[in-house]
Amino acid sequence: MEVFKLPKQKEFSEKLAKNELLTLRNKIGAHSSNYKHVKEDSEHKFDVYEISRPDLQIDRIKLLRNQKHFEEYDLNKAIKDFDKLIEEILCELTGKIIKKLFKNQGKLYNEYLKINEIKNGAIIIGETIIRFENNKA
Repeated sequence: MEVFKLPKQKEFSEKLAKNELLTLRNKIGAHSSNYKHVKEDSEHKFDVYEISRPDLQIDRIKLLRNQKHFEEYDLNKAIKDFDKLIEEILCELTGKIIKKLFKNQGKLYNEYLKINEIKNGAIIIGETIIRFENNKA
């Protein structure tokens, strides 16, 4: 993001910092005792996280913080949210590279535009693009 001076770099960096999957990874990674965010109710300088083995299930995980407090995570949701965020970042980067290299023209640029239409829910049949209104409340 820095190399290509992505306009939304700060926004994406903040979203990555708050992403649940990355937070979970930091808490239970190789050096979980170095996790820098300490909860307000912690009586320690740092929190130690353990995976609660009896509660380990296929799509959910429960962490035990400082052998007192439980935190639950939905792994499927966390992975989907992470994938969506990374896809958005890569799409922005790809767009910036393609626009710069092809100066907003050419076959590759047009394919990029079509991919974005599909990503946003459109259906493309030949040269016809069918777009749907987003009715989010």
